Amino acid sequence: MFDKGKGEEIYCIHLKKERGPMKKPLSVALSMVLGLGLSTGAQAVSPWALDGLCEAESLDFLTVEDMAVMEDALTPEKLALILAQVEGKLALLGEAPRTPLDREGDLTRKGVLTALYDRAAGFSFEGLEGDPVACMARLGVIQGDETGDYALERTCTLQEALLFSQRLVLALYDGRDAGSRGLLWKAEHGDNTLYLFGSYHVDKGNLYPFHQSVREAILDSQTVCFEIDFGDAEGARELLTYSYYPEGDCLKNHLEEADYEAVVEALAPIGLDEATVNTMQAWMVGTTLEQLASVDNSTGTSNMATDLYLYTKTVTNGKLVDQVESHGYQGALLSGLSEETQAQMVKDGLTLLKEGKGQPEQVFAAWQSGDLEGFEQEVKKDKPVETPEEQEMMDALFGERDQNMTAWCETFLSQEGEHTATMVVGAGHMIGKTGVVENLRGAGYSVTPLFRSGEAR
Repeated sequence: MFDKGKGEEIYCIHLKKERGPMKKPLSVALSMVLGLGLSTGAQAVSPWALDGLCEAESLDFLTVEDMAVMEDALTPEKLALILAQVEGKLALLGEAPRTPLDREGDLTRKGVLTALYDRAAGFSFEGLEGDPVACMARLGVIQGDETGDYALERTCTLQEALLFSQRLVLALYDGRDAGSRGLLWKAEHGDNTLYLFGSYHVDKGNLYPFHQSVREAILDSQTVCFEIDFGDAEGARELLTYSYYPEGDCLKNHLEEADYEAVVEALAPIGLDEATVNTMQAWMVGTTLEQLASVDNSTGTSNMATDLYLYTKTVTNGKLVDQVESHGYQGALLSGLSEETQAQMVKDGLTLLKEGKGQPEQVFAAWQSGDLEGFEQEVKKDKPVETPEEQEMMDALFGERDQNMTAWCETFLSQEGEHTATMVVGAGHMIGKTGVVENLRGAGYSVTPLFRSGEAR
């Protein structure tokens, strides 16, 4: 959701129950690489560090407040927060706990590495024996300069502590073939390779880190194609023209009185007063209600929903960005839905919020584990529709859009030469009889899932 009063800056509203909206830059790492927010006192960071900071943000180690002190000396308070986050992420791997080591350390690079080692050694991970620094070097947590000097006695900066921490988490997850998998396929034709990633549009509890295969798909690509270009500020402004009613019209004119009053009440806790709500088009209200119903206290505090994380990783690694649609296309599509269908979207959103149901947990669990069969069974994309409004919604969400995404893939795969790319779109577009995967197979392309159903931990 975009705040129409913010001009050139791009914002999204992160919804979290009992906390209301938090307006933050699109992502801290992305702000750094695009130069957004640097006029507010943020320190420039080393370009080579941006990918690691993207990972640190996704893991909730990096916050927007850190932008102003990235090159400053690490504080004891920030170190304690990072260590607690690291310990929480490592606990999710399910290794048996051991008597924790908690040596009194300092804020040198050696001291920070030792503190991280102690947190990891509190679990039964193999290969963590021996000297802490040597262990961290084996895992790639510390890499040294061109001469191999680790500068262990130098005071550790915040940037260095963030990079050490995310490297440790990724190394231990990768060593256990762990991490969120999502739905990932590999399409091939001639010398061209196209990874197809079906994303999940919300950030629910403990989503990160992603499995190594997902991260490597981005790193192996020259181009990554998304539904929309998240860095397109002009496109975001165009979306606003489809998100709010023109002067002289308002939401109250398009909803039943009871639904309108329920919407005003439902959106008040996230900081939207009635005057603002009354300007929002019904489709936008419906999607906002659905998003609000989907978040809970497990939702991360960063703005790293899956598409945005992968977009940030794409940009921080210097990959080309393409979009199969645009903000304006999506806005026009939703704004163009019939009044009846938009009103039904609002009713459905209110029902989900009242019942405390967003996306069923089984859907997210199947997606996170790479269980394609389970995901398809839960989503039921191919089931018969029951109402004209449902048919219109299915046509808008998937019909032409699935075909357009398939066309982009075919154009990429059929080009001359050797090229590698990744397409990142909502998982619903990839699955089903009319989805991108089956469309490509029907056109004669080889498409292979990279995860077997239910095999992830």
